[in-house]
Amino acid sequence: MLCWVKDPENSGEEPQMKDLIDIKLCKVRESTDSDLMFCFELVSVLVKKPLVLQADSEASATEWISVIQKHIETVLFTSNVDHLNSPALRKTVSEQPSPGSQQKPLVVEKSSKFKPSQSSANSPTQKNKQTLIASILETNICADCGAKEPSWLSLNLCSVICIECSGVHRRLGPNVSKVRSLKLDNLSLPILELFSKLNTQEINRVWEGAIDQAPSMKPDPDSDQERREAFIRNKYVEKVFLKPIQGTCLLNKIF
Repeated sequence: MLCWVKDPENSGEEPQMKDLIDIKLCKVRESTDSDLMFCFELVSVLVKKPLVLQADSEASATEWISVIQKHIETVLFTSNVDHLNSPALRKTVSEQPSPGSQQKPLVVEKSSKFKPSQSSANSPTQKNKQTLIASILETNICADCGAKEPSWLSLNLCSVICIECSGVHRRLGPNVSKVRSLKLDNLSLPILELFSKLNTQEINRVWEGAIDQAPSMKPDPDSDQERREAFIRNKYVEKVFLKPIQGTCLLNKIF
């Protein structure tokens, strides 16, 4: 089994032999650096960065790790047997005082991330999460463009947004908007409970309290990225649509 890593600088070109990774030199393990769920990675001495792969479920990720690990062990064992059966090696082996030690198979690093007993899909916590996620999807529209069934969240802005608007939020940077996916990220139960109690209308009463002064600026689900970005920057960075706090003039007089 061989896999290849596509060089971003040579996109579109066929992979060369130098781009192939021998599975015998790989180690499979769970991915600890990815923000996405159900990720695992292949680590090889031939490449600088691990090859990160994502499965569609926890059980699938566990199965992939197991299958790849078994294949690595099989390839290593077959390679060792063929090597030991070669005529050139038989004489050398017979002259040794003791047989050479067989290479130990690579072992998958264990952790609690993929243990079904701790986060099974049938557990009460997981069922509660699924119910909350379904509720958030059904009862909200995108806070920025009004698209139905938005599946992304801005955690610090308390906004439920669609995938198109989430791209603009990501470009603003995590210091402005911390974007997470309802479907792909493993969100905590308290966060899901919070967003299930909020809704787009309530949140926009704050962020768009003064939108009546410029209603034409708000994009719709069919708007292009340029219009979305202009509106979202005005809304969250410049805070153009926030209602003035009552009593500001009085405070100015006092101080």
